[in-house]
Amino acid sequence: MPVNIMKAGEDPVVQEDAAYPDWLLTLADPQPDISDLLGMKDSLTWKKGGKRYFKLKNRDAIKTKNSSIGTF
Repeated sequence: MPVNIMKAGEDPVVQEDAAYPDWLLTLADPQPDISDLLGMKDSLTWKKGGKRYFKLKNRDAIKTKNSSIGTF
């Protein structure tokens, strides 16, 4: 896939998977949703799903509050 945006330049060469850090190859993995995180709520840590859990929980609370404000 061409990623070069300059007129005078070449696309980077794609290397083998071993040449890249481990975390880079996990970026395309699907993230767990709120129901998956609720199932493992007792074993969550901040780095292992806890941050995402609170982010999704706060987003849901904001949506709920905003939907109740809009009704008259």
